[in-house]
Amino acid sequence: MIPDFSSLGYTAESELVNLGARFGGETAPVWFGGVYTRGDVRIRWTVSVGADKDAWDTCIGRPREVTEEGLNAAMAGENRVSLFFDLPAMATVSLEEGEVSDVWELIRSMQE
Repeated sequence: MIPDFSSLGYTAESELVNLGARFGGETAPVWFGGVYTRGDVRIRWTVSVGADKDAWDTCIGRPREVTEEGLNAAMAGENRVSLFFDLPAMATVSLEEGEVSDVWELIRSMQE
């Protein structure tokens, strides 16, 4: 649920995992957040279990279902978009600096 940022030339500024839910006697992650940079591009990638209504409102589908045109339309005037995964998890991608094409590159890498 996280692109291979390093193979795409990004550096991780931060990566945080919040452990909290217990499943089968083990603690499982319920939230992950990372900030990644490459040159002038800065992207925040967050994955959560049990996403809130705001995240669902910006959800554009599973990574394999997303098209470049759909991404451009969803991010017109917005700096974030959410992607749904088959597990009860959702990723929210926030473009802090850069172009929508930078987000498309990440999504495209998850489609291959």
